[in-house]
Amino acid sequence: MRAPAFVVACLATLLAVPSLAPRARAEDAPKAPAEAKDPSAERNKTRGYVCIQWGLAQRMSAEDRAAAGITIEKGLVVSAVTPDGPADRAGIQVGDLPVSFFGQTLPDATGLPADDDEAFSQFMKEKTKPIADKIDPGTKVEMVVERAGKRLTFSMVAVDATKADALAEAAQQESWAVKVPKPEGRGDASPTTLDFQQRPEGASVPAQFLSVTGYWEVTEDTSKAGNKVVVQGTEENGFCVGLVVADGRVYADSTAKVRFLLMKGERSASAGVVVRAKDRKNFYLVRVDGVTQDLAIVKVERNEAKVLAKTAVKSPKLNTWHTLAVTVVGGKLTATLNGDTEVSADDATFTSGWSGLATALDAVTAFDDFELAPAAK
Repeated sequence: MRAPAFVVACLATLLAVPSLAPRARAEDAPKAPAEAKDPSAERNKTRGYVCIQWGLAQRMSAEDRAAAGITIEKGLVVSAVTPDGPADRAGIQVGDLPVSFFGQTLPDATGLPADDDEAFSQFMKEKTKPIADKIDPGTKVEMVVERAGKRLTFSMVAVDATKADALAEAAQQESWAVKVPKPEGRGDASPTTLDFQQRPEGASVPAQFLSVTGYWEVTEDTSKAGNKVVVQGTEENGFCVGLVVADGRVYADSTAKVRFLLMKGERSASAGVVVRAKDRKNFYLVRVDGVTQDLAIVKVERNEAKVLAKTAVKSPKLNTWHTLAVTVVGGKLTATLNGDTEVSADDATFTSGWSGLATALDAVTAFDDFELAPAAK
């Protein structure tokens, strides 16, 4: 994380001018003394960052140390790792015990008092900041840590202050976002169908349907009296996702099929099926879009979308029901639109996870009869 900047503010003294005095020219005004520049603060703007934060084991409770896997009672530890930052991507974890950083052995912090913030701040300023100040954006940085009794070496590339700030802001936003339960340990996968006819009192969607991004709401089907559908119509910059989250709903090899109706959208008129989702930032997506006029298989990894394969399609008619289906077996994904247009891709990044529905950008789309099942062996 970025070190705090210390800036000395110099204020000009305001002089009272009698009302009868001649009007002063700007150049006659007393000049404020030049603002002193703090070299440390100036370097913070230009140096490189790997987006980690140090902490002291002795400042943590025994319960917190145990939860983080910290095996020491005193000393320097990794207390925070910014998601998607250089350290996170390299594999460094909260609770790692730092041994060396950028080729220099890290100082002993076991003697620092647990309750003296000023002493810890001064220690960081004198002992670790001089190391960090040597790192420029784009510099390769190696860090050696101890984890579970083993020494591990990680390599990463430092980012600039602007990128570090953006990552910190994204992490803050992520902390406020809807949390997707971990898919591990959810039991054997079993078939299910969501027809959206039933939902708990006062709820906008069925109990096992988690609105991850966007706003999903069950409403009346305007094309069929008495039928209910789920609609997503919130505009986002990326994808709006809803996942089927419950025991027995984690699939590896699977089939998924849904009926959809494109209602409107200028930037996108789209419908999608999500498979093998680990969380809100990592999943496969099969989507059809009437604006781009294609059927595509997309991998979203760390919130970055990459088209694995696509094929051209005629723009699906608005306010008409269509069917989108996907089969995932091993590393092969196959998608079909209305049972005929097909596209496939090979990728083995994600092996299992949740399934769900998606729209893109400003698309307003209705979905019905969402079917999920383990793929036939």
